[in-house]
Amino acid sequence: MSMFMMKNYPLVFRRIFILCFFLLGAAQLLGQNEFITVWNTNNGDNHNTIVFPGTGDNYNLLVSPVAPTLGTPFTITGNGVTVVNVPVAGIWRLAASPGAGNFTNFNFVSDTTDRLKIITLEQWGVSYGVI
Repeated sequence: MSMFMMKNYPLVFRRIFILCFFLLGAAQLLGQNEFITVWNTNNGDNHNTIVFPGTGDNYNLLVSPVAPTLGTPFTITGNGVTVVNVPVAGIWRLAASPGAGNFTNFNFVSDTTDRLKIITLEQWGVSYGVI
């Protein structure tokens, strides 16, 4: 091995380490793109609906039952405040993401009827706000 290759050997590893560090950081940010909430539809009125007070248009809402006996996950398109109809009353997880449009925040000021149904905010997502 030449002296030149031995000197640059640690430098190559440092560059690979730094590149991996930044790639893992970017992957972590992309993985947290969804704004995730959990709702109990038995709290409040209309046990088979959730009024999701989102702001934005053409955003995706992935609706998943917390207990598998309630049904299977499904996706709907949200436009502003969106009414989500669930097949069975119970605890449901809603994951909002930009989809084909944009999802900018979550606003209980515009709708107060279902605020008793929200039980957990699991993940903030990327640059979403709550009012």
